[in-house]
Parts: sequence; structure tokens; C-alpha cells
Amino acid sequence: MATGHTAASTVAWFAVPAVVVHVAAALLWLGGLGAVLVTARDADVLAVALPRFSRLALGAVVALGVSGALAATARLSSPVELVTTAYGAVVATKIVLLAVAAALGGVARSRLRAGRLPVLAWAAVEVLVLAGATGVAATLTHTA
Repeated sequence: MATGHTAASTVAWFAVPAVVVHVAAALLWLGGLGAVLVTARDADVLAVALPRFSRLALGAVVALGVSGALAATARLSSPVELVTTAYGAVVATKIVLLAVAAALGGVARSRLRAGRLPVLAWAAVEVLVLAGATGVAATLTHTA
């Protein structure tokens, strides 16, 4: 998963580890959010898990953004290529999906801090957006 175009790059020494961090952060965010949704039926567990997961998710968002930017430099020599190449268009789509999912997470976090429930509906939409981003990410390996 952390090979392919990135490993063949002249900046592979940092691009490959960036992809590893990227995948790990995505797994933590999406998997953790899925676990929160599964345990949501138990109000006591949810009361403890949701605030903790919220902090973890914020770290995952930061890690995804930084590692994604580093990994993209393996294939994109200029930000202009985000709109002039097929690979750049896929990266730009991932950026938009990350922003949307992060915004949804931010809304859920704000609602949670304010004691306004339910936040689970926001979380379910966040999972769908992240699943879409995962699908888009799969196309990066096939975009020359």
C-alpha cells in the first residue's frame, strides 16, 4: 500500500513514510468512528468514548493533512497540477472530502461540548464521507 508511484519517486525517503502515516491516521479516524457508532447504544460507554475519540480524530485530521501533503509532493511538482493533471484532480477531491469530513467532525465536537445531542447522525454522515475518500484514494494507484 505504501509503494507504487510514491516509492518510485525521488522523494521516496519521506513520501513513503508519509503514506504509511496517512493510512494509519485514516484507519484510526474511520475505524474509531465506526467503533463509536457501534457502541452508541450504551449511553455510559458513549459518554466516555465520544470525547476521547473526538481528541483522537482531531489528531488524525492533522496527521492526514500533513502526511497527505507530503505524499502528494512525490507526484505533484506544483500546486497548479492539482487542476491540470488527473492525479492532481484525485488529490484535490481527497482534499475536499477531508475538509468536509473534518467540518462534520467539528460540528459534532461543538455539539458534544455544548451538550447538544444527537451527534451520532453527524458521525454517520462523516463515516460516509470518509468511506468516499477511501474509495477516491484507491484510484490514486491507478492514476498515472
